[in-house]
Amino acid sequence: MPDRIDYFSKQSLRSDLKGRSLRGGMVTGAAQVTKVVIGLAVIPLMARLLEKADFGLVAMVSVFTGLATMFVDAGLSMATVQREEINHRQVSNLFWVAAAMGVLLCAVISALAPGISWFYVEPRLTAITLALASAFVFSGLGVQHQALLRRGMEFHWLAVADVSAMIAGQAVAVGWAWTHYRQPNAYWALVFMPITTAVVRTSILWLVCPWRPGLPRRGVGTRELFVFGANLTGFNFLNYFVRNADNLLIGWWWGPAPLGAYERAYKLFLFPIRMTMSPLTGVMVSALSRIVNEPEKYRRFYLNVVGKAALVMTPLSIFLCSTADLAVPAIFGAGWEEAIPVLRALALVGGVQVVGSTFGWLYVTQDRTDDMFRWIQMSGPLLLVAFGVGLPWGPTGVATAYAGSSLLITVPWNVTYACRTGPVSPRDVFGLLGVPVMVGLTAAAGGALSRLLWYDEGAVLPQAIAALGPGAEATLAGYLPVIRFVLATLLAGFAAAAAVVVIPSARSSMMELRQLKRALTPQQPR
Repeated sequence: MPDRIDYFSKQSLRSDLKGRSLRGGMVTGAAQVTKVVIGLAVIPLMARLLEKADFGLVAMVSVFTGLATMFVDAGLSMATVQREEINHRQVSNLFWVAAAMGVLLCAVISALAPGISWFYVEPRLTAITLALASAFVFSGLGVQHQALLRRGMEFHWLAVADVSAMIAGQAVAVGWAWTHYRQPNAYWALVFMPITTAVVRTSILWLVCPWRPGLPRRGVGTRELFVFGANLTGFNFLNYFVRNADNLLIGWWWGPAPLGAYERAYKLFLFPIRMTMSPLTGVMVSALSRIVNEPEKYRRFYLNVVGKAALVMTPLSIFLCSTADLAVPAIFGAGWEEAIPVLRALALVGGVQVVGSTFGWLYVTQDRTDDMFRWIQMSGPLLLVAFGVGLPWGPTGVATAYAGSSLLITVPWNVTYACRTGPVSPRDVFGLLGVPVMVGLTAAAGGALSRLLWYDEGAVLPQAIAALGPGAEATLAGYLPVIRFVLATLLAGFAAAAAVVVIPSARSSMMELRQLKRALTPQQPR
């Protein structure tokens, strides 16, 4: 094994920063491609093996367990990554705090299990809640090991842990759903998946990270870290509550089946964003924290990365918005029509949410977690009002109200507030969106053109199927949604690629990606 990074040495952490950032980004990207492929295979399979109500049941509990997850980390992993100087004793104290929080949250959520069942008037939720609570114990034991790997930018080990844990969790879920198909207890597949993922991930983190905690001690300078983590936890707590109030309200008002349709549409909308931006956050916070005292370099690095991410994710969101009626039947199968308008409304705002999700990088690396906390205190009530306004119209009303309030008020306000200080200005951020939106509209036009070519009566595809014989249409009926969506995707991809070639700034961004190979080659010591 090659020499490991010294997690507590500034000189070791800053050596070959650019190369390690790029290599970390590429390794993380490769891991995410693997996870996307797995997810795209498992999501439609699980949608066919389980009922909408099964997803709704677990989503009801996930509102509470996900909220509690904010306190396992308590912002202390980010404090470990962000701090210029930190020592073994401080990290040991943070480890024991996270471990204790994991055990405490397991006990608290277990105690709340009967109350959650009472709130939703659903007795099955008690056992589901008790089972999901156990994952907190394992998650708390891996928080600081993950943070140290990020601090040292050893993203290859994080990729191994993430991908392995995902494969294990998905395999257990699919296996249970397959063997208990259409049985009353099939929903346990969705319960065993996060538990298995937490156990496998923490086990691998301990194997690949050589650091081991010492005994907790007083007077080692962890108070500042707790203050930093408290602001970040306050933001995460309120942000999670606000972002998941829609699930809580829909499950309470409309029941598990409508919530299941809403939850699947939301997961599909969020899947590419989360798969791209979540791991990228680890790379960017580590890299930006090392150059925060070099404003122009910091600004260029941030805008360069965010611009490329927006150039990929914004067109994808706009395309998904325009083809929601094709994507839902192709991915989820028949019987999920309720999810179509929900996905269309959510994807509409997804194009700009990609950029908004990076503002946490600015707050954390500039040590502005107090501003981050104040932002959610100001914007959260607006989002809750939007959910309440849309609730009487069901999941579609909630999604539409969320998209409208975000596009018209929350997103512009967020840009202005996040960039009011620091090297990155609001003008810089707004300038990033122009080209991705143009490429996205071109992709949507390509998807719309595919309807004229292949879907209407008398078009090429219906005629080709009819020419195969009288039984061909019945034989291919189950595959037509997939064929239609694939054809729309291909044509939209060609249209987006043409737009990238025509637009100079988009073309130059793609050319820069071709030059990464040289940068990814480690520098040999002189």
